[in-house]
Amino acid sequence: MIRERLSITGDLKSAILTSDVYDAALVKAVKEFQAQHGLTVDGIIGEGTIAAMNRSKGSEGKPKYEFSGLSMPPIANSGSAGLALKLVADQLGAVKEGDQVYYRKVAVGRISGFELTGAGDKVVIHAEIAPQYAHLVRKNSVFWNAGGIDIHGGLLSGAQIDFESLQSLLAGGVAFYTPEQESKSQPAGRGETFKLFTDLHAAQKIENADQPSLKVILRADRLGSITKENRVFYREMVVGKVSGYELAATADHVLIYVDIEHRFAPLVRKNSLFWNASGIDVHFGLFSGAEIHTESLKSILAGGIAFATPDEDHMGQRAQQNATFTLYPKVKDEWLKWTPKIRLAPASQIQTNAARQP
Repeated sequence: MIRERLSITGDLKSAILTSDVYDAALVKAVKEFQAQHGLTVDGIIGEGTIAAMNRSKGSEGKPKYEFSGLSMPPIANSGSAGLALKLVADQLGAVKEGDQVYYRKVAVGRISGFELTGAGDKVVIHAEIAPQYAHLVRKNSVFWNAGGIDIHGGLLSGAQIDFESLQSLLAGGVAFYTPEQESKSQPAGRGETFKLFTDLHAAQKIENADQPSLKVILRADRLGSITKENRVFYREMVVGKVSGYELAATADHVLIYVDIEHRFAPLVRKNSLFWNASGIDVHFGLFSGAEIHTESLKSILAGGIAFATPDEDHMGQRAQQNATFTLYPKVKDEWLKWTPKIRLAPASQIQTNAARQP
């Protein structure tokens, strides 16, 4: 910023504006500026020098001593050396100009603007990636909206809530990653266009798009708080979702249909146990000796189903398509102690064939 300001006033000629080195040329320019403004000519950028630089040429008024610091160098200018990208989404959502772009939760860029397409059916979001991070974006990188809280359905029943991080929750932002098998693909070019997914879960689905899910049927006395699109958890990680439900032909129980993502299908075994992980189960007094069981904060608010698989000697064979299990109303502590070792395909290298058994 000092170089830019002195370049505007003509005190610094042939400046390398992106350099952050306080070299001899910059010291000389600062001294010339100080002399022109009746300041002590010492080459030190103190409060008086900053105040003088903060006033535009020929402006009047009180000097400014307080400034807002940026978390990273500004790169929103389309003419900058940063990597300019276009992100296309159905809706703008919580994204706004100035939001940051994250890679592994580190800010590497900024949203510089947005506009509707000519047909008005999509939103084009303009992003700038800082020059030192441009190499992280490859042609097959995946972007998603990581800001705020995304809620689908009711607040306590059927809600789908995603938190990218506290920072992006409060400030808003976009995040991206590059699948491992694509990390050596061609780097993204300036002006490259990417689809912006609504959240991380939606973004990750593209890796499983061509892989069949494991369909499981759960039998329960009542539907309870379960709704379509509720998540299915294994060790508090999302591994599937509820795809539907219906009253059984005999009308004495409910059938709940679940889709387990292809990569996680080996987790479901003949002796796996499923339970309703929604809500809070409180025993004893509310304030005295209370014992609270819940699958996770996410399942409290969003609703969901969880399952566990016994250790290796008791897990049984892999579940077949449309296998039927009982859905229990709550978990037993002993189920949570099971720690079977089950081999999965790497997250970024989903295999076409079923993962090998342990």
